[in-house]
Amino acid sequence: MAIYRDEDGRPVTRGLISRILSVVGGLFALMIAFLLGGKIVENVDASEIVLIQSLGGSLNWHTQPGWIWQGFGKVTRYDKRGLIRFQPPSVSGAADERLPIVFNDAGKGVVKGSINYELPTNPKQLTEMHSFYPDQESLEAGLVRPALNKSVYLTGTMMTSYESYKEKRSMLTQLVEDQTQNGVYRTRTVEREVEEETLGPDGQPAKSKKRVTEVEIEKSGGQAVRAETGQLARFGVRAFNFAIESIDYDATVTDQIKQQQGITMAVQTSIANAKKAIQDAVTAEAQGRANVAATRAAQEIEKTKAVVAGEQARDVAVLKALEAEAYKRERILRADADAEYRRRIMSADNALEQRLEAYKYGVDRIATAIAQHQGAWVPNVMIGGQGGGSQFSAVQSLIDLALVNQAKQLGLDLVPRAASGPQAQPVAAPRPGGRGAPAIAER
Repeated sequence: MAIYRDEDGRPVTRGLISRILSVVGGLFALMIAFLLGGKIVENVDASEIVLIQSLGGSLNWHTQPGWIWQGFGKVTRYDKRGLIRFQPPSVSGAADERLPIVFNDAGKGVVKGSINYELPTNPKQLTEMHSFYPDQESLEAGLVRPALNKSVYLTGTMMTSYESYKEKRSMLTQLVEDQTQNGVYRTRTVEREVEEETLGPDGQPAKSKKRVTEVEIEKSGGQAVRAETGQLARFGVRAFNFAIESIDYDATVTDQIKQQQGITMAVQTSIANAKKAIQDAVTAEAQGRANVAATRAAQEIEKTKAVVAGEQARDVAVLKALEAEAYKRERILRADADAEYRRRIMSADNALEQRLEAYKYGVDRIATAIAQHQGAWVPNVMIGGQGGGSQFSAVQSLIDLALVNQAKQLGLDLVPRAASGPQAQPVAAPRPGGRGAPAIAER
């Protein structure tokens, strides 16, 4: 064996051995620390409740996540929440975990579904629970499942198989969840008379009564009476969200349910058809009344139109009559006014203008007649003066007489007066044709 010496010539064997021993000791310590590391500290997950049982036997519960001191104590873990599923066997030979149920008509079946549960966080309740159920598996098998089985079984006795299949399925869920948590009910059997809808002898919907036996919950002060205290409530475990996926009935019960469902559906169909027939009759009657009302309304509309048209024609005729009456009054008033006007004009000058026009017309007519017959009355050529003068004098006298006669008929005074008044003397008027003529006095 080689001996190493230092600068002074001294051997270095002891130093090497010391270093080797130090390395080996460190490795041994690391090995011990690695082997015993799981006994010193422990990690708590957020979904866990961890119990540390110290070497002295004290129990320390940890519900908050993080690293905790173990100190070589015993560790027990519980999940804060758990799910229990009761399902049929997944493989051949496995256990059937479905829950048995019996109904009050002796029908049997098994319930498939699940339920959730939650552990308390109170150390006292946790300690009591741990003393009876030291791990999660024993907690589910010894506490939650028995309470659930009992609740399902006793809830089935409160209804028939058909009721659990149909109208009381939701009620079944509520009753199981409540009894699992707080304890099963105290029940009693009663007979009562219930009313059901059927068809009468006449084929019409009718009500009939029948007596049935039912299991009802005993109550005190409006609250359900419990046959025992709920074990889950005792330990602070909360069961919730009980869900039924299906109820698998026995073959006999299944056939019975099918038959009863068929009968019920047939009765309900018949009742529905009868009700539909009644409703159809009511609808037809209502439709008839509606048609009559519509026809009557249409006739009333036509009648109203005719009445309105008649009233319109009447009002128009009245308006026209009033218009004609107004026109008549207007024309009469105008005629009366014109007559009164003419009367007053004629009264003012004794109709002088009209009479003068008539006189002028007469004079013109006589003059025209004389002009046309001048040759017959007065010769165009006269020899001597005696014969012709007498003939002319006769013609002139005839003209004067005609003029005087016309003036008398017209009431004209053609004699000029020297002065106005009754004592005025007549003045000679010129003769027609420029010759003088005797004055014509009004007689």
